[in-house]
Amino acid sequence: MLDPIWSLVIASALGMIGGLIPYKLFVSHLEESSSEEEFSARRQQGYYRYLIRHVSTQAIPILFLLYGMYFILSEGSASTSVTDVTPFLAAVILIIILGNLFPYLMVLPILRDPRTTEQMKNQTKGLYAVGSSLIIAVAIASLGMLILIFTGQV
Repeated sequence: MLDPIWSLVIASALGMIGGLIPYKLFVSHLEESSSEEEFSARRQQGYYRYLIRHVSTQAIPILFLLYGMYFILSEGSASTSVTDVTPFLAAVILIIILGNLFPYLMVLPILRDPRTTEQMKNQTKGLYAVGSSLIIAVAIASLGMLILIFTGQV
């Protein structure tokens, strides 16, 4: 049987990796734009595909997250074989940092392109904010649960 605390870390990692793949596809779709009008059209068209892909890639990480949360909340963290959650907290925090860094590095070429207008930059920054939030959502939930275990609330 998988330790519930490990399942939280696995869920965080899979959620981040699974979120980065559709985000990269979306950003590369936007990079092919040659004008502001084409960028806006590609953004609207690609955003829905991105959301569908993202939701479909998050199914397995959410199952791992629910598994861990269920066993921790029903049996308590004292029943797990792990005594110290500090390394798991550090791992999830690292996943959150990487989950914010990688999307930024993906949109950086669009932001630095001299042909990019201010409106395109603002739209790209907004897409970065939404994308990075979705990418780290499972990791944030895992972090919350690990903090509850760390503080002895569970």
